Amino acid sequence: MGRKLVAGLVFAVCFAYFLYIPYPDQCDFPILVKVFYSLLKVLDFAGGVSVWFGGRYSTPYKLTDYNLAKSSDVMTTIAMFDGVEVAIYHPKEFAKNRPGSAMIYFHGGGFTIGSIASYASVTMKIAEKTGMLVIVPEYRLAPDHPFPAGFDDCLRVTKHFIERAHDFDVDPNKIVLSGDSAGYFFSPDPKFSFTR
Repeated sequence: MGRKLVAGLVFAVCFAYFLYIPYPDQCDFPILVKVFYSLLKVLDFAGGVSVWFGGRYSTPYKLTDYNLAKSSDVMTTIAMFDGVEVAIYHPKEFAKNRPGSAMIYFHGGGFTIGSIASYASVTMKIAEKTGMLVIVPEYRLAPDHPFPAGFDDCLRVTKHFIERAHDFDVDPNKIVLSGDSAGYFFSPDPKFSFTR
């Protein structure tokens, strides 16, 4: 009971501290932004304290454990496509329809968070359920790499894969570009993007 009380008190103090960080006046929803930001900062702080005491902590910002999701029906490989790290999810069902189809999936995260590992369970499930080869690029994130760095990475991966589709036993006419949130924005339209 005592530990829970101390943890709750520390959480409340940290939350209150982060809640009073100044925000721009033109912010449309200042209370919502402050509460959400404060909650994330407290969780990040708690994770840092956990590591300091010898615990293990990973954030959704940049998970590094590629073994988060495992499946006996999907083999995962990490490779480099034109200088960009990618995860390749190769389902057992893929072998039945050769040449097969593939999906290049661009993860979401508002251009600033997310990674191959944070989407591993989702993309592995896509490969397992569709029987498609799924490629997920680890594109560069803002603010460290301003736009269009992430988009350029996704474009390079897409070009690289389309040019070498036969090496993966994939029909180049059966490649789907997909993504969620910011990843949807990064799903380049080949007719537009490849002519640049």
